[in-house]
Amino acid sequence: MTHTVTGDVAFVKTEEGTVRLSEGDPVPSGVDPARLQKLVEAGVIAADQPQPGRVDQVKADVGDDPDKARAALDAELALPDKDQRPSLVKHLNGIIDAG
Repeated sequence: MTHTVTGDVAFVKTEEGTVRLSEGDPVPSGVDPARLQKLVEAGVIAADQPQPGRVDQVKADVGDDPDKARAALDAELALPDKDQRPSLVKHLNGIIDAG
């Protein structure tokens, strides 16, 4: 699951150090999931919404990581009910439950 900066500027700490990001920049991998969630809740960054028809890509992005599965599930459940994909929701819940 990818995230994009929605505020003017964001500073995120990655495994390589602190990175300054501007509005529209993608958030690099390696950001602590708890910190990422706080930035989402604060409206500084947003999870990119999965696109219909890309279930395989979401599954590939998530792998077996429960944190990524939670982020992908949150994004999926944020979609209008008619756009949610039940098979993907079931798959992601399975990863979360196993983690």
